[in-house]
Amino acid sequence: MIKNDYQEQVAVIGGGRWARVIASTLDSLLPSQVKISLCSFSNSTGWSDWIKLQTANSDERFQVVNAASILSDHSIQRCFIARAAREQTKTTCRFLEAGKDVYVEKPFALTTAQAREVCLAATGRDCRTSLVFLYHDGLNSFVKQLQKFTEDTSLEIEWCDATVEVRHGETKTYDASLNVVLDVFFHIWGILRGLAPQASLEVISVDIERGGKCTNMKLKLGQIPVRVKVEREAEIRTRRLVVRQIGEERDMDFSTFPGSARRNGHLLPLQTSPKMPMALQLETVLRCETKSLPSRLSNVHLAKEAVTLAEQIFDEARRQQYAFIGQQIASPRNIQDTSSLHYAIQEIVSDLAANFANLNENGKAVFTAKSAVTGDVVNWLKGRTNNAELATFLSLDPGLSAIRMLLDDKA
Repeated sequence: MIKNDYQEQVAVIGGGRWARVIASTLDSLLPSQVKISLCSFSNSTGWSDWIKLQTANSDERFQVVNAASILSDHSIQRCFIARAAREQTKTTCRFLEAGKDVYVEKPFALTTAQAREVCLAATGRDCRTSLVFLYHDGLNSFVKQLQKFTEDTSLEIEWCDATVEVRHGETKTYDASLNVVLDVFFHIWGILRGLAPQASLEVISVDIERGGKCTNMKLKLGQIPVRVKVEREAEIRTRRLVVRQIGEERDMDFSTFPGSARRNGHLLPLQTSPKMPMALQLETVLRCETKSLPSRLSNVHLAKEAVTLAEQIFDEARRQQYAFIGQQIASPRNIQDTSSLHYAIQEIVSDLAANFANLNENGKAVFTAKSAVTGDVVNWLKGRTNNAELATFLSLDPGLSAIRMLLDDKA
């Protein structure tokens, strides 16, 4: 709980599940006199309905406003932004340039160029991104018990989201246009930087499975080899960190809070508190705490490294998705893995549609193309469609166009 003399007003910008989690967490932390403004660019009625489900005095605590009101209100100094990934950079820069301090959900940028935009806009402001697992008591307790890393040390991180998950009372979904690496690599980076803040961090190799639902990567943290697996639509939710040395394996499973740890199969004691990591990070943001390692790493100027590495990994993963699509369609025995092919095509087409929508005002054509079934895309790749609108749209993607040209040459 923040002290009762806290006077700064705050705002939450976004209208989805995670924006609601942030609003609920702020409500639990801030003294009653602090107003929380809520703003959604596309779902303001959703906030009004949400307020009705809260406590009896919610009308006094929360107010639904538009972005212009927040931008011009000098009593609101700190904004918490949780929008769709493609909207994060633009929205963050807009509020920073209006003189607000900002906490922005990950990913705050999808490219290094976007990260630079945010860092430039953040000059003279406090701008942090979400790295909640740096505030996970169980994980931090596990890390403190680790032996000094030696030349035989290796790390493994497994991060899998189940096909159906209920989190914070709501069904968890993902942005179908956003590659899993861009979506979750911030968490991986935060965990690794918590282990070795100053060590070099480089990408060694990337391999996708299941059309891109799963990405395996080999990294190097200083001299330590790191294996990472990130996956969507897995059988079970998994959050796991394994540290191996000769004669010893330490395993931290934080799939559920607060998690459990083992050394060579035997349970290890962990020092934990009932506070969720999100609440602990938001407390440090509200208190303007800047000296701790988690606070420093969550500053966008340092977290920019996560964007650069994620972009590098994504570029290779996307190249492999194109190769997979071409191989599946060109197979003489017809398509071998329809589920994975569907996933790869839908992610690429959804990505193209989302990027096209950001650059053009003609949303109708985008919607029509985005709604195309996988079979329509496969037929276009094989040169078997008369749908001019779909053909024009898909031709905008260099990778899909290259696959079509390759198949034409083989025909």
